[in-house]
Amino acid sequence: MSSPAGERAAVAQACLGKPYVEGSDAANGDITGWQDAKDFAALPGVPTAGLARCHLIANTFGGTGQVKDGGLTNLTPPCWQVGMNTGTPSMRTHEIEVVNELKSDDFGPNDSIFYEVTPVYESADSTIPVGVKMTGTLARANGWSHPAFDDEYIPNTPANTGSSNLGN
Repeated sequence: MSSPAGERAAVAQACLGKPYVEGSDAANGDITGWQDAKDFAALPGVPTAGLARCHLIANTFGGTGQVKDGGLTNLTPPCWQVGMNTGTPSMRTHEIEVVNELKSDDFGPNDSIFYEVTPVYESADSTIPVGVKMTGTLARANGWSHPAFDDEYIPNTPANTGSSNLGN
C-alpha cells in the first residue's frame, strides 16, 4: 500500500426529504487509495473495468463530489465503476430506490428517508473498502416507519463478478 489509511471515509448519513437538491460530480483529485487502486487494476488477470471515485451520499440527492467539504469526506476510496458504483445490484440500485421514493406522489413534505452508507474495510490499515453497507429507512410524518432497504452489502468487485475485489 502506498497511501496512508488515515484520511479514508468512515460513514455518511443523510436525512432526505422534499425538496432535495442535486450535489456535484466526483472531482478529479487525489483521494486515499487512488494510487493503490490504479496499481491493482494494472495487474495481469484483473478485469479492465474502470475505477471511480464513488460518492457515499449520492450526488443525485445532494452528495458533494469534493475530496473534502468542511473537513468531511463524501468520496469513498476508489471503487469499480461498473460493479460497486453502477450495475445490478450496486450502490446505484439503492440510490434509484431512494430517488423514486422521494419523487413519489405519496411522499409528503414532512416525510423523510434516513440514508446511511458505511465503507467496510479489511483492516485498520486498508486504504480501499472491500465493499459498502447501505441502509435506508422511510419515516412518515405520522410516526410510521419501515426499511426502504436494510443492511444491503455491495462488494467492491468489477461487474458483480465476485472476484478481483479492489479492497485491500
